[in-house]
Amino acid sequence: GGDVGVPSRRSPPNIKMGYDAYISTVAKVGAGILAASGAFAYIAPAENFKSYGMDEKQLDSKALAVMRQVGMFQIALGALLVCDPSDVNSISHLAAAATIFVGMPMNETLGAPKAPALAWMCLTGLLGYFSFGGLISPWVAVALWGGNGAQFHFAPKSTMDMYKVPGPLSPLAYSMLGLQGGTMLMLGTYLGVLAAGYSAAQAFAGAFTANALFALKWALTEADALAAPKAGPLGWAIASSVLAAMAVM
Repeated sequence: GGDVGVPSRRSPPNIKMGYDAYISTVAKVGAGILAASGAFAYIAPAENFKSYGMDEKQLDSKALAVMRQVGMFQIALGALLVCDPSDVNSISHLAAAATIFVGMPMNETLGAPKAPALAWMCLTGLLGYFSFGGLISPWVAVALWGGNGAQFHFAPKSTMDMYKVPGPLSPLAYSMLGLQGGTMLMLGTYLGVLAAGYSAAQAFAGAFTANALFALKWALTEADALAAPKAGPLGWAIASSVLAAMAVM
């Protein structure tokens, strides 16, 4: 099976002990796929859409901006998956601040006010700083990534209304906001499994199982309405399922 070792029960509190076993081929492949996908989405969002068989006529500037945001979060997630699990919770706060900062130009394209983004950037930066000293519970990062991810994934329209983004956006843009939320939930799952005391390999499996479910959901519930071929998201669902299984073999 895969070379990511998993104990039969919960790992000892010091999850760093399993770090060397975790940073293995399976983990690196999964992180690399996410980072490469994110880089392509960020650098060339239109070409990224077209690589999934979508018609260029469907693409609008705001959908392209959101696709870039999806790419940023995929890059961040890929990087966090190969961080030392004993530090990843703290680093995830700083990654959030960095991602928000890099995403400021996309906020302008969407017409979103910058004050909320600046507030989130300051909050997550402070949380990252203080969590390294053990002053912040690891469940704070789980709640922030999971809560915000759920909001973007399941309620993209009301989330944009809450942040005073002029609308309505296109169906494709709202769909990509849901995809952004799914990526955030993937990280929330990873952090949550670690915070619950399980191994990094089990957390990796949980994150990629979540990704498989989100990709399958998109293929079954959104692809037809957007005239998008299902092969791409189904490919993601299969690949994510395989990686999750390999992690716990």
